[in-house]
Amino acid sequence: MVVDTFDRSTTVKSIAAGFAGAVVVLLISYLAIEVERVPSPIPGLKSWQDYVVIAIIVAAIPYTVLDALRSFWIRSIESNLPRLLADVEGMVEGGLSPVMALRHVAGKAYGVLGREIAGIVALLSWGYPYDTVKGIIDARIPHSGASLSLKLLLDAEEGGGDIRSAVRSLRGYVRETMALKKEMYSTTRIQIFVIYLALIVFLYISDVIVSTFLAGVVRAGTAPMGVVPINVDMTRRLFFHMYLAEVVLGGLAIGKLTTGSVGSGVKHVLVLAGIGLLYIMFFAGGM
Repeated sequence: MVVDTFDRSTTVKSIAAGFAGAVVVLLISYLAIEVERVPSPIPGLKSWQDYVVIAIIVAAIPYTVLDALRSFWIRSIESNLPRLLADVEGMVEGGLSPVMALRHVAGKAYGVLGREIAGIVALLSWGYPYDTVKGIIDARIPHSGASLSLKLLLDAEEGGGDIRSAVRSLRGYVRETMALKKEMYSTTRIQIFVIYLALIVFLYISDVIVSTFLAGVVRAGTAPMGVVPINVDMTRRLFFHMYLAEVVLGGLAIGKLTTGSVGSGVKHVLVLAGIGLLYIMFFAGGM
């Protein structure tokens, strides 16, 4: 059962590993550039402080990998759950009990869900009480739709009654829930696009301001009346760090908007920070 990969301790370890890597990047860049005066190997990153973008990327990688594995696990569950319930419904209508139906479908190909069901069936065959198995389902299958479906099947086994109607209603509930989730995701795509576009536009405009306007003023040796002499490098760094702050907040906001979890926005932070790094390395004039 692969759910052990997604428990709280693994999540904490991935976050700790990311922060440790970020600290190492900043420490090495400070010692190399600021102390040893070694030229920066990355074009556009002139100061050790500019390596914050590398630190953000390094910090996001471990959790992004874990989140990608979790997303794959969830997608596998959601793609196979309706088919599983349809098979169980057919067998229940044929006269089998829910547990017997689960025993018959346990060997079929349902992705990670099939492996979880095989484990549950094994526990039931060993004589585990239903309440204990339900607790194990909650612990081993952190997906609300799948865990609820399996527990309701066990409740139907215990309670009896019109089991076929119960399974049919359960299948309809899962189908409607999946459709609602897909509809919600489709409505948030435009909002995700707006956040990405806004951050990229800010990066471009700030680069134009620094490379065209401020650099031109400095080359001309003049400045507007009452304005202190302009430090182009400091202004460039300020704009870039403003972009990185928006990357972190915007990426986490996308995660909260799309899935309700801030953690799922870490991958967007990684992508947006990567876009900023590539822009600076290959396209920026003043950044």
